[in-house]
Amino acid sequence: DAGCNNDERTQCLLFSATTPSWVKNIGRQYQEDVVMIDSTGATTARTATTVRHLAVQLPPGPHSKKSILEDIIAVEISKDVGIREANESDEGDNEIAAAAMAKKNKSHGAMQQKIFGKTIVFTQTKKDADELVSGGVFKSLTAQALHGDVGQKQRDSTLNAFRAGAFNVLVATDVAARGIDIQDVDLVVQYEPPRDVDTYVHRSGRTGRAERTGTSVILFDQRQSRDIVKIERELGHGFKFELVGPPSVAAALNAAAKTSAIACRGVPDETAEFFKTSAEELLAGDENPV
Repeated sequence: DAGCNNDERTQCLLFSATTPSWVKNIGRQYQEDVVMIDSTGATTARTATTVRHLAVQLPPGPHSKKSILEDIIAVEISKDVGIREANESDEGDNEIAAAAMAKKNKSHGAMQQKIFGKTIVFTQTKKDADELVSGGVFKSLTAQALHGDVGQKQRDSTLNAFRAGAFNVLVATDVAARGIDIQDVDLVVQYEPPRDVDTYVHRSGRTGRAERTGTSVILFDQRQSRDIVKIERELGHGFKFELVGPPSVAAALNAAAKTSAIACRGVPDETAEFFKTSAEELLAGDENPV
């Protein structure tokens, strides 16, 4: 009972970013004399203006997708490092907020989040989600899976840990695409093109929320090119993916350098002192530091 089928005079409201047939059926079940209000209108784009939409064409090979996934995440996340630091700098203008931020940044989770951000990888199947998490795909990043076989208690625990920055990558089926409120997701990766455009809208809408910027990346191979064109056509309003290739070796190394620099800055002064002499000798080019 949704609270609508009773004798008292009530008003039942249903909100949805999209209205596929199953959403309309729910409305018919609990509502009478339905009035539909479209807050975007027929001339408004359905995707957020705060999100960059990239499409990465995969190189040939059965394992190419798994082999470049972590590099794609690292490169895109490294582009947002300056934005995350700027957000913290703005909060630092207020003394109370600065003190709270300093306390928060002492935790391992906060440092992990600052370096690697938050990424959601969407897969079509539970099998894919489990294989990505347990199959050695992520070497620098930490990941956990979320799908229909995960019990409610574990699901809540996983989401809370993700919000807290305890791990970097949430690998999920579409069970996580609707109704989950995680404000600071930096990147969404769609492991393959979704089955329909509504799914793309919901997945990409997990980032770029609350006036933050975000990036949505969709992976596709040559035979899936028509799926990319179909999404562009159905979204309309001039929507186009930014077509890019896999990250180069140089781009991946630059991303690693950026994140390493941030990690070094996050080392407490009293700990850094132990490494200072060796680091200075290394930078000076001494091959045999004492």
